Amino acid sequence: MVKTRLSLLILLFLDYYLYILTNKYILTDEIYKGYLLNQYSENTVLQILEKINWIKSYIDFIVPFLLLLKIFCVYMIIQIGLYLYDIKVGIKQVLRAIIWSEYVFLISPIITLLWFLIFKKNYGIYDVKYFPPFSLLEVFQPEILEEGIIYILQSINLFEIAYVIILSKKISQACKLDFDEGLKIISSSYIPFFLLWLVIVAFMLLIIA
Repeated sequence: MVKTRLSLLILLFLDYYLYILTNKYILTDEIYKGYLLNQYSENTVLQILEKINWIKSYIDFIVPFLLLLKIFCVYMIIQIGLYLYDIKVGIKQVLRAIIWSEYVFLISPIITLLWFLIFKKNYGIYDVKYFPPFSLLEVFQPEILEEGIIYILQSINLFEIAYVIILSKKISQACKLDFDEGLKIISSSYIPFFLLWLVIVAFMLLIIA
């Protein structure tokens, strides 16, 4: 259990650190200001930036808890899959599988940081918004799409596929099953809930828009 806790702490630290770096060096006040000045006066922009930074201060606090919440939700969802196949496995083994699988999502913010700090230094807020690499959004023109559709296309990406594969492998190892059996467990639990989540969020974004 010690190794599981250590891997979780490292994951939380790296995820939070990359989040802070992204906000400090990529999503700067200048980027927001450049976007807002096209629509508002400078005084109004300064007021909006103050509110954005105020909101960010609260988000900064809850970021680690959001990741913990996600891990807990994925754990509960996988338990449904294990129950459907009448498989019993310890909590530690399932959590370890989820935590190690989550590391794959650290690659995306690293690529984002490298891209905008090294290769594309002249960018705007929409460049960052539509950037998430290796997603279905890359084959569409995001400017003509609704926000809900953009969210779905961004969420279906190479990292999500890798996550499913790694999670299936780790679960199969924890349950002492073949990879195909592990994939069946994830396919009957995590994937349906993931798709349902996409639909719900996309629907909410469409309503808001």
